[in-house]
Amino acid sequence: MDSDKYVMIGHSHILGDLVEIIHFNGGVLTKIVQNIPESRPNYLPSLRQRLERFQDAHYNPHAVNQFYPVSVQSLADFRPQEDEEYIIGFTGFKMLKLVQYLTKVFNFNFTPLIHPRASIAADVHILSGAIIQAGAIISSGVQIKEHTFINKGVKIGFGTKIERFASLAPGTIVGHGTWIKTGVILGIGSVILDGIVVNDYSIVAAGAVVIQDVPMNTLVAGIPAIIKKTNFYPTIEQ
Repeated sequence: MDSDKYVMIGHSHILGDLVEIIHFNGGVLTKIVQNIPESRPNYLPSLRQRLERFQDAHYNPHAVNQFYPVSVQSLADFRPQEDEEYIIGFTGFKMLKLVQYLTKVFNFNFTPLIHPRASIAADVHILSGAIIQAGAIISSGVQIKEHTFINKGVKIGFGTKIERFASLAPGTIVGHGTWIKTGVILGIGSVILDGIVVNDYSIVAAGAVVIQDVPMNTLVAGIPAIIKKTNFYPTIEQ
């Protein structure tokens, strides 16, 4: 039986995590399409080095993608194939223009990518391009919109809405009936209490405990969380 072939558009520090989820779903990563020139912090290996490690048993003892070399090409040279599944290789609302371009030019349908070790209630609604990592616990009635990123160990209470391009870092706890709006970033170990609304493009710092609604495009931090900066992204209209 042939494995599903995945193509990753763009890439970032979560490359290894995405390859793991693909592998556990019986697929293989066959291609990375670079939408912009590679840029990385000094502490991360280059894309070439990371791909080489997929072929190296020392770094990759579980043979994840080990027998399927990954090709790399530019977006300008990219041509879709009929048997491919497509995912975005980075997170957050900055992928919006890329998603719009790919949808317009290629009429893409992006694949949700869900780790089999995530615990998800049967009636959770998950839309295209969403990524859910191992250990996530998602309760009944939750709505997860397009291109959200639910990291390892995240817990989401019943009836909560997670809007598109939101990103929830490892260990985040989101209470019942909350509303996490478009482009929100929830930092590592942050806690959002029941019924809270975190408005568009806001950031909740790592370890913060949010006990009241967060205005749009605002950074909050602390226990309890307080506003540290407004108009965090100056180019976003209020």
